[in-house]
Amino acid sequence: MTWCWSSSPRPNRDPEANAQPERFDPLRRERQAYTFGLSAHACPGELLATTIAEIGVQRLLAAGVRPEALVDRVRYRPSGNTRVPLF
Repeated sequence: MTWCWSSSPRPNRDPEANAQPERFDPLRRERQAYTFGLSAHACPGELLATTIAEIGVQRLLAAGVRPEALVDRVRYRPSGNTRVPLF
């Protein structure tokens, strides 16, 4: 058996799949996301992972965290295939 792993964010930034892919739009309609794979290769934990993330964001907002205040403070590790924030 051969395994192939890719953590490239590029498919989610394809302008043919998502108009203005560099613009964050959580309410984007017709969103094409490939983060969790597709079809037979889809991640069975997608619903759990997105639910955990959603609840985490809701709690941060309820605690008064203002995401817009964090935008200029987030830095990422240089990488050709993934975005890893530096804390």
